[in-house]
Amino acid sequence: STVTPKVLAEIGVSFPGYTRNSGSQPGVSKVPFTPEWYATAGRQDITRGTTTTASTPETGTYNFRYMVISSMQYVTGSHALKAGVQWHIGQTWNMANANADLVQRTRDGVPDSVIVYNTPTRLYALMGADLGIYLQDSWTLKRLTINAGIRFEYFNSSSQAKAVEAGRFVPARSFPEIADIPNWMNAAPRLGVVYNLTGDAKTAVKGSVSKYNRNFTTDFANRYNPLVLQSDTRNWSDCDFLAGT
Repeated sequence: STVTPKVLAEIGVSFPGYTRNSGSQPGVSKVPFTPEWYATAGRQDITRGTTTTASTPETGTYNFRYMVISSMQYVTGSHALKAGVQWHIGQTWNMANANADLVQRTRDGVPDSVIVYNTPTRLYALMGADLGIYLQDSWTLKRLTINAGIRFEYFNSSSQAKAVEAGRFVPARSFPEIADIPNWMNAAPRLGVVYNLTGDAKTAVKGSVSKYNRNFTTDFANRYNPLVLQSDTRNWSDCDFLAGT
């Protein structure tokens, strides 16, 4: 909205969602701890580059993000002042399951190693706030233009309470909420200058010194979530084990 000839106001709202399911074909996933479940572990031949029986853990990811972005700008020609707010919140659910809770690996049919997983896993994380408040000013003084600004940033996320049944290599697990992973407040100053050398806007010298903080979502909290999918590769030389499972 053009409030006045010198004042421009903007606001935007967005609700993006992202889901991804990497599931098995019908009939591949088996009921945990049944003979069929043990017998249909994923099998990978490192030399041949093949995967049979079942794949790596089937996973599901469900991400949702809600955003409000607004700003107001005051422009006089040689002077432009702008202030704004960017506010994001979001959440994610991740899950993983695997037949036999492992993948058997061979080299041209010869047992090599197994990748064991802490499946089943279920995690739920929240991005409580990704807030940015900024103020920037631009002045043009003859041939010199100065762009200065400051941005305040607040980021907070957490791992929500969750309980998961036991797997082959892990017991039943239950964890309370883990808050403030992390709880950050930062200031990000920005300064830039442009000098018009020839006065005809064809040749200019520019320089800037600014600070930019890395963006995170729930990926930071997931690093420390005790229910995140994890694996361990172990040597395997028992040929009878392959025949039995």
